[in-house]
Amino acid sequence: LTGLYQVEADIAVSLWALCFKNSLGSFYAELMKLLAQNIVAPPDGYSVVATCSLARVFTALGFLSDDIQRVRVMLCDLLMDAVDSTHTLPVLSSALAVWPAALAMPAESVEGEADVEAGARASLRLVVRVVQAIAAGIHDLYAEEQNKKEADSLYQFMVDRCGWRAPSDAEFADKILVEVTKTMHNLDHESKNYAVVMCAYNLLSPYISEETVSSFS
Repeated sequence: LTGLYQVEADIAVSLWALCFKNSLGSFYAELMKLLAQNIVAPPDGYSVVATCSLARVFTALGFLSDDIQRVRVMLCDLLMDAVDSTHTLPVLSSALAVWPAALAMPAESVEGEADVEAGARASLRLVVRVVQAIAAGIHDLYAEEQNKKEADSLYQFMVDRCGWRAPSDAEFADKILVEVTKTMHNLDHESKNYAVVMCAYNLLSPYISEETVSSFS
């Protein structure tokens, strides 16, 4: 485990052992649900430092349990429900410091890859591109309202470890929306990839105007 303080790593390992060495799988699910809720919407009195620590423990538990999807869902919920909150950029950076692969930018293509794997890669790439575009806006807001140097430092980690673009080079949401919408129209609604692309669409939904929606109908 990387990106954690030693006490956080010890807590994560202890919780993991409690859950899985004692066959308490249902307890793990409930614990992760509770942690995610408190990360996305911290209770009154929670500091940003405490919320970031909680995010690192949550992500470490996900890593130890090989549960990358749960970490991705929490981070997507964060971007949907707490996009204007001061803790969002620090939490995003803290979680990805522990497990960069959770939202690392997939390669556009891999030689010799099967069609099924290529489709899954393309769908995930759309989600990460959307996350990156939203995070760039969060970076700019944090730089304006909090501290530009800190905002740059927090975001630079995602550039270095997750393969994201710099905020100044980020794509615009409306451009990605075109690809997301076309991809959704071309996918079977029952496919796993459709659910992944729908996540990208849901992330974009707060930024979609009625005029934009009507242009795709």
